[in-house]
Amino acid sequence: MSRSRVGGSNALPDHKSYKSAVVLIPRGWRKLESNLGNDTVNTFQLLDWIHKVRSVHDRHIHRWPMPHITILYPFVHPQENAQVYGETMEKLRNACRSYRMTGDELTVSLGSGEDALGYFLHSSKSATVYLRPEGSSWLGDLMRHILMSDPKLRPYDEQIREGVRLPKEDSGDGDEALCGAIERHFKPHLSLGQWQGRVAAVNAIPDLAKSFPGPMEWETKELCILHRNGFKDPFQVVETIPINGPS
Repeated sequence: MSRSRVGGSNALPDHKSYKSAVVLIPRGWRKLESNLGNDTVNTFQLLDWIHKVRSVHDRHIHRWPMPHITILYPFVHPQENAQVYGETMEKLRNACRSYRMTGDELTVSLGSGEDALGYFLHSSKSATVYLRPEGSSWLGDLMRHILMSDPKLRPYDEQIREGVRLPKEDSGDGDEALCGAIERHFKPHLSLGQWQGRVAAVNAIPDLAKSFPGPMEWETKELCILHRNGFKDPFQVVETIPINGPS
């Protein structure tokens, strides 16, 4: 049996839901400005800038109120498959617990000027402009570790298939094929909104770059689990999972 997204035609198996996601969220998004810690000014400037841009350009801001980098979506939802949700969440916790990174801290770094921005072209009349993390290879390593850590997590590979625009076969069944697909297709990004095609997106980037308060970075300590009740309802953070981090 499969389910379709409300208002759409994308059928999903029972273990996946468009009402659940696993994401990274900038540190401090859920806290008051006065409680952000030593990096209050930079964090507030980043979040304030993102919110102002998204408020004008992102038609999805009410359903996705938090700025985010998507890791797994669609994901499993407890109201639709409680048993699979419990099993899959335990596997995800284990994967995050066992993740080791050598080198720098787990940070998401954003550059300055136009280098911090990019765009995806969806069609001749639709494009998404986004913030592009610098040196984001560790995010690919994390994705690889999660998907390869357990067979129950392997099916949640939509983000390395460009939101299912690529066929399932592109990510392959073997570990080597999966690693290749992640390297080719997984592009970590923080969406800022939608523009009407390539020309509009290209023209928007210089203007956005002028006001972007980069360079800056935020420390990444956890994955955030998002749920919503209905497809048109806003997502909420229901749980966080620590990422074990550098060895």
